Amino acid sequence: MDLTLDLGSTLVSRAQRVSRAQRLQRYGLCCIHQLLALTMHLGGALTGASSAGKTETVKELGRQLGKYVVLYNCSAQMSAEAVAALLQGVALSGCWGVLDEFDRTTRSVLSLVSQQLGSVFDALRQDRLSFQMLDGHAVGLRPEMGIFIGLQLSGAGRQPLPDNLSQLFRGIAMARPDRQLIVKVKLAAYGYRQATLLARKLDALYSLAEAAFDESNRYDFGLRNVSAVLSTARAARRTWPHMEEEALMMRTLRDMNLSQLRAQHVPVFLSLLEDLFSAVVAPRPKHDAIEKVLHKRLAEWGLQPHAAWCERLVQVYDMSVARHALFLVGSPGVGKSKLVDALRQTLHDTA
Repeated sequence: MDLTLDLGSTLVSRAQRVSRAQRLQRYGLCCIHQLLALTMHLGGALTGASSAGKTETVKELGRQLGKYVVLYNCSAQMSAEAVAALLQGVALSGCWGVLDEFDRTTRSVLSLVSQQLGSVFDALRQDRLSFQMLDGHAVGLRPEMGIFIGLQLSGAGRQPLPDNLSQLFRGIAMARPDRQLIVKVKLAAYGYRQATLLARKLDALYSLAEAAFDESNRYDFGLRNVSAVLSTARAARRTWPHMEEEALMMRTLRDMNLSQLRAQHVPVFLSLLEDLFSAVVAPRPKHDAIEKVLHKRLAEWGLQPHAAWCERLVQVYDMSVARHALFLVGSPGVGKSKLVDALRQTLHDTA
């Protein structure tokens, strides 16, 4: 089948790209299936485990074709009106829309989405420049638009798609990414000479951690965690260029993961880390200015500078540097709100 697609606007920059390497053939097949779905006036349904690269693959393909990609994270609270608004924007602008975690939506919403998508794809097949929403009003339609959904089909709160909705999408199965290869390529790009060794150790640590900790704890050792670790490792390499690379990686892995572990799991994780990085001394990073202002602020509030609580505050600060957003989990009265308030006041005073 011949594929003819218009090239959109390309942003010339040094944006990070998807590392394909040994999975080039699989990545190419996935892109071909997505393009075939568009030419058949269907959507693309990417199925795979968490951190399998479903949304990243669509965004990478959109980047190569000059398409603007809009990502929408679905949930059980998503309404049909929200999906309708997204479809209107995608149809009018001609961009690509990605509904990630689409199998988390309720059946009532899926039924309405099926009817609305059916009218959109029918209009595309008939080369019409508009389609009708469920409420009756007409919306403009650009033929280069595209709709993709991400499915996991396992875990709590997920359900299979109805048959009438599945027929509107071309299924694409995603392979599990090679975590060790991704880490190796990233570390080499960041200037780590021992990238192969460090990537092997990081992959072994996370594999052992996933096996040691029960899945119900919902710890994140996937590519999202790896991305935050690598971002911190890059900053650490620039800050301490003469420090031993194994010590840098050990400290990064420890500081970026301790904050998400429960108290009873911290010794297990530290034991795994010490076994992999034996005879490596990695001192904890010091935030003297923050700790000094923090103790002063706590004294003004009449609070005790408990060592574990202050350490947790520093961990939250380190996480906020590497991540765009985070949430605190704990029983009532453990000091979650006060920790955020204290960190905000401390950073304001040290600015």
